[in-house]
Amino acid sequence: MLKKFPHILYCDKYAATCWKFPGIDDIATWEKHDTIINSLIHFKDADIIAAYKHGHERTLSDQELERVTASLDTFFYRGGRLLSYYDYNRVEREILASSYIAGLTTNKKIQGDLYRNLQGNIGSYFPESIYHHVINLLEYDDPAVKIELMDKDSNAAVISKKIKNGLLVVSGIWSFKDDGALKSLLGNPLLGLNAVSTHRQLAELLNEIQHFSATDEFDKVVIFSNSDSLILKDDAINWTTNYLSNYPTLKPVFNSINLLDGSTIVPPYFSDNGIDYYGSGYLLKTLSNETHGLHFETHLNDWDFITSLLAPDSAPNRENFNIDVSGDAGGNSLVEQREVDPIPNDPNKPIFYIGSTTNKRDLFFDISAEFVGIDSNYTKQLGFSISHDSTLKGNILPSMLGFENLKEMFIETSYDTSAIVELAMQYNLLCDYTALIALEPNDTLHFMKNPLDEDNFTLVEMNDKTQADSLNFEIYPNPFNSQTKITVFIPFPSKVKIDIYNIRGQLVQEIYNYYLFKGIKTFSWDGRNSLAQIVGSGIYFVKVKIKNEQTKNVFTKIKRVILVR
Repeated sequence: MLKKFPHILYCDKYAATCWKFPGIDDIATWEKHDTIINSLIHFKDADIIAAYKHGHERTLSDQELERVTASLDTFFYRGGRLLSYYDYNRVEREILASSYIAGLTTNKKIQGDLYRNLQGNIGSYFPESIYHHVINLLEYDDPAVKIELMDKDSNAAVISKKIKNGLLVVSGIWSFKDDGALKSLLGNPLLGLNAVSTHRQLAELLNEIQHFSATDEFDKVVIFSNSDSLILKDDAINWTTNYLSNYPTLKPVFNSINLLDGSTIVPPYFSDNGIDYYGSGYLLKTLSNETHGLHFETHLNDWDFITSLLAPDSAPNRENFNIDVSGDAGGNSLVEQREVDPIPNDPNKPIFYIGSTTNKRDLFFDISAEFVGIDSNYTKQLGFSISHDSTLKGNILPSMLGFENLKEMFIETSYDTSAIVELAMQYNLLCDYTALIALEPNDTLHFMKNPLDEDNFTLVEMNDKTQADSLNFEIYPNPFNSQTKITVFIPFPSKVKIDIYNIRGQLVQEIYNYYLFKGIKTFSWDGRNSLAQIVGSGIYFVKVKIKNEQTKNVFTKIKRVILVR
């Protein structure tokens, strides 16, 4: 029998406004009512209850609270989830969540980045980090409460508490003006729509494969997996090491395909070297790498690419590959040599190496390779002459080496921008990965060691402070990979101009050119320049300039956006 979709009961229209998102009909059923009191008779049919107005707009009396909690007792016993909102308007007025969580209150509202807590009840189902513009930090005096989302100082923005077999979730994130993408990122874990079963079938499947290998030898395994249990890097490595050490015979080559692609909902995931691994994806990747197989994430690789590499006539996977370079019988020095943009275990991808040497004449290359399933070693010797010193800064090779090193450093040491700038200077590069130096009002320079944390980096040019403060715009997602949305709020009729600049101050793309509008409007930037060419990863600036049609005053704001390829 097919499992039915979870049923959501929105107890009021504001709950639906905050926590209903595009695509929810594909993963849940729902109904909406006007108050939590009028929703009581429907509690018995709900798996998830979302309520908003009871804390401020339509508060509960003591008698009504007794009726609601009596119905919730049965609801929690059935394993249901209650989602509620809390902010400064609800202090000493909200009595429902406060009746379950002692000392619930808030004293601070912020905007900025939030981070998931993997030790929470539902924290692993949120993105690793997420930016929001209205966050009420929650306080409480209840040791049974767990933090799910928090700021950089570990202050709680979303909390939860297990009650009987169910869960109470309290969010301090005000989502009224969130776009559909942001509502989906937050709504799925808040409502529990991307929660996973505690029964992990992937591990059982792999253990069965190991058991069968003892009686029926095979040399290759292809695994298609939609396991959404989040397995982090260290756990994946340790599990794989233990698993392979217990193999009774020759280990087969594991090829794996993670079917989770985030198209309907975003399952639990974590990032490693700029790649998102959904659910158990990193475990699959580790197992494939350790057995010299291939791993595919379907949100990154299309099926034509996957099937071409898994086809019987595909090139064999390389097990070991080595290049030794010498010049003039060892009379010169090899300065540096590295692979360009390596993609592990892709047998159909050419391997590119670049390097530099002080030699100006003959170079000799000894190349050796071993391939999975082939006993023979393959060797090749090549030689050619060059007529210049390739370490000179005027040549293109140092720039190529520098750029490859910068890409690696940006992933591994993204918080050490001084090292990134030093490397850029070493190779005479002006690159996208650089640091920001801010000119303070007292004419002093402030070096931002970690510009990724400077979320409020904003420049305002104005001649009417009140109206200029009314000009506001949000960028989401930020950082982004393929497309970001720029939502502009204009309270008065104005001509609006929106441009994208790179860190060198060069115009990259004109988004909107002095057209008139008023209100809220959303624009998209797909990471391309004015010639429709894809631009590189790095820091860019969105400049919004408006001209008030009535006063003719001109206002400008600039915000930073980060593109990560």
